[in-house]
Amino acid sequence: MSYCVGSMDKGLILKPTGTWDDFIIKGESDANYATDMDNRKSISGSSVFVNDGPVSFKSVQQRVVTLSTTEAELYAIVQCAQEMIFIKHVIELIGLKVN
Repeated sequence: MSYCVGSMDKGLILKPTGTWDDFIIKGESDANYATDMDNRKSISGSSVFVNDGPVSFKSVQQRVVTLSTTEAELYAIVQCAQEMIFIKHVIELIGLKVN
């Protein structure tokens, strides 16, 4: 309980912008190259925002061994783009417009 009381200023801000007429999807990703010393796999993380409100975020160990920092970053970008496309399809399935 002391952690909850001591970290009240930390957390997600769920304050989306815009209107219900059209939605804007944004994403961010990052990767740490070869973080795991046993198997040399990288860690990648991504966040997806709809109208500046967070809807998806995750951090996972990559399934493949990348050979450079650039390759690890590209792998993270592709994972983020796939998540953004999925969220776009869900919003359009509901019948709303995505810009």
